[in-house]
Amino acid sequence: MVRVGLLTIGQSPRVDILTDWEFKKEQIENFKSMGKLVPPSGSPIPQNIEFIHLGALDDIPPERMYEIQPPEGKSGMISRLKNGSWTLIDPEKIKPLMINSLERLEEAGCEAILQLCTGGFNYLQPNVLYLKAGTLCKSLIESILKPSGKLGAFHPFPSRSGPRMEKSERWGGREVFSVNANPYDPPPESIVPAIEEMKKQDVDLAYMGCLGYSLAHKKIAMEILDKPVILPRSVSARTLAELFGV
Repeated sequence: MVRVGLLTIGQSPRVDILTDWEFKKEQIENFKSMGKLVPPSGSPIPQNIEFIHLGALDDIPPERMYEIQPPEGKSGMISRLKNGSWTLIDPEKIKPLMINSLERLEEAGCEAILQLCTGGFNYLQPNVLYLKAGTLCKSLIESILKPSGKLGAFHPFPSRSGPRMEKSERWGGREVFSVNANPYDPPPESIVPAIEEMKKQDVDLAYMGCLGYSLAHKKIAMEILDKPVILPRSVSARTLAELFGV
């Protein structure tokens, strides 16, 4: 067995991700922070992997959640809480929590850690293989989208500026059309207006830039856009299969 850490910036378990990875309902319901999860038959995750799952906010009770939120008017990151709701997180306030979580997973004997967030967190200094879903997706996009290609990017929270087109250095100077759609607002069809805005731009490839977007979101986007769609949670699962599958 290969022990792999699952690190989310919110709270564990990430029911939404584990459900898409075909984990059984009883496994998820009985889970406790830092608990073990072994993929069942039929999961895209190799069965020789044993997950240790941890959330940076696991030890913060609901009444203190405001302490990690950004000040009003300041942007933040978004993540799912274990009760199914979501919260905004101040990147600076979560730093010590992320560092502590990484250390705990390494101390638990994880040979690799998968970061369940597309953010960078470049201050983390892991001593084991560290897989960043955002970096994996960025490398995939840059390898298949020609320099003159147009990328559609979904962002997980509302923006004052609304949909926008820009040349982005992050994507090698390619044209990027960005829309905002919160993946944690049910049902999955709630992102349809954002997808329809993107369809008007005739993008060549779409990137759902948050681990919160599900297989259901991807299916809807592919049906409307009729273009390839890259989903971080499925790219992550396939990378684990490539690295550790037998």
